[in-house]
Amino acid sequence: MSEGEEVNTGGAVDEPWQGGASTLGGGTSEIKIANSSFEQTAHADGKWSNGTPGWDASGSEVGDFNPTSSQADESEIDGQNVAFLGAGGDTLSQTLSQEYTAGETYEFEVDLGDATYSGSVDYTVNIYAGSTLIGTTSGSTGDIDGLKTVSVSSEGFSDASLNGEPITIE
Repeated sequence: MSEGEEVNTGGAVDEPWQGGASTLGGGTSEIKIANSSFEQTAHADGKWSNGTPGWDASGSEVGDFNPTSSQADESEIDGQNVAFLGAGGDTLSQTLSQEYTAGETYEFEVDLGDATYSGSVDYTVNIYAGSTLIGTTSGSTGDIDGLKTVSVSSEGFSDASLNGEPITIE
């Protein structure tokens, strides 16, 4: 995920990064995402920290925090914490144990949005095989003061020269 003041959290299977899945031959398999709901750091209401365990943070304002009810609709959050990207160009990424296989489709869902104090923000969500971009989606939160589920997929991409490269979500 990159850009803007976004809050990223929530989702099915008690994971904000949902359904990390690969499909081949009609089957689906789950892909493990470490600290997917950003709960490894304990915070009191309204408190935060830079960085978040299990994730690679890049930029000046990236971390996890426990928003108060005036900052976010707490009923939309899995657990208590969310991740935040506070400045344009900030990113949060994770290289997964899953390796790329040509012909598979990799699909992830993430709940993201804007806090009550931030207004609409732009976002980009990417999937990489090694350093090669294999799936991307972008848009705007639309000043929703909440969360929405965004999907990103590698559907239609296949390159056997990337077989064995690690999958990274950003």
